[in-house]
Amino acid sequence: MGPDTLFFFVIFVIVLGMGAGYAAHLVLEPHRRPKWSELFVIGIIGSFVGGILGGLIFSHTFEFHPSGIIGSVLGSIAVLYVYQLIKGKRHLIEESPEHQAEHQGAAHPGSGSHHETRHSNKPGRKNKQARKKH
Repeated sequence: MGPDTLFFFVIFVIVLGMGAGYAAHLVLEPHRRPKWSELFVIGIIGSFVGGILGGLIFSHTFEFHPSGIIGSVLGSIAVLYVYQLIKGKRHLIEESPEHQAEHQGAAHPGSGSHHETRHSNKPGRKNKQARKKH
């Protein structure tokens, strides 16, 4: 593979990754603003996931290689879906009362949460915790 071929291959992979990640974003998260770096990584990983799944389904072999456009988009949708599940579970854990109680005591002993201290010195703005208590 010559330098020109390698250059165009890298450009193709970047464009394919961005396109596949953005297509997955449009399918699963159409109302959220895209994070391009996240979509790029999801698109690249999705291309390989699509290649592996395509190989397993159509040629009954386990090969690690990037896929074409359709396989990349389908693989990116699968990767973004799993990423959302993982991110959603982490978000639910962080919002749980047990998790908040653990981190309130460790971060600011006796003074409440980090969010209270960050917003408490802004004039004219009550913090969310204080509004919930009243």
